[in-house]
Amino acid sequence: KNFRLGAMLNPVFDSSVLNFASILSTENGTKITISNIETGTRLANGTIISGPIEITLNKNESYILALENYNNTVSNSSKMIGALVESDKPIVVNSGSFAGSNSTIVNAQGNPAGRDVGFDQIVPLEKTGKEYIFVKGLGSDELERVLLIANLDNTKIFINGSAIPFATSNRGQYTVIDGSQFIDGNLYVSTSENVSAYQSIGGDFSSANQNLFFV
Repeated sequence: KNFRLGAMLNPVFDSSVLNFASILSTENGTKITISNIETGTRLANGTIISGPIEITLNKNESYILALENYNNTVSNSSKMIGALVESDKPIVVNSGSFAGSNSTIVNAQGNPAGRDVGFDQIVPLEKTGKEYIFVKGLGSDELERVLLIANLDNTKIFINGSAIPFATSNRGQYTVIDGSQFIDGNLYVSTSENVSAYQSIGGDFSSANQNLFFV
């Protein structure tokens, strides 16, 4: 009944990149609230976020949340990352990117040199953990990214056995760890509180071959 949304970062402006989440109800009269999206964020249908989104769905109905970049607002689509989905009845949630990218490489027109699809069905917060091992794919360090979303304030994140926090995040904030932190193709992460973990990988060094999934 409680989920944190994740997606690719889309760091280069292009109106064709898209981050999204889909929410499917399993029972009639399901009340859902989506919060922790920054005020002023623009949804793909033109709606400007001014507070939590509240919806009611019946069994087998869906709600789709989608964000694009627009008017050179590079970060608009990434403002979905860390959003909190809360429901009073069980729901199914998918989250990720359609034509998304973690790369800063651009083509001659200044658009992302490559983009790809990466999304997954995610699990609720009570099924997340404090300890993860990530295995590196075949991409460059900027394509190989781990995305960790905190659900509680003062969540400390440690990597590769270090006693010094790599980062400290408050609820709804996210930490990105790129491929340079992997050791022999592996990354060990431990946290003081449960975190939602997403991983992006590359099929090769081309930003046209990347993916994202929930861990």
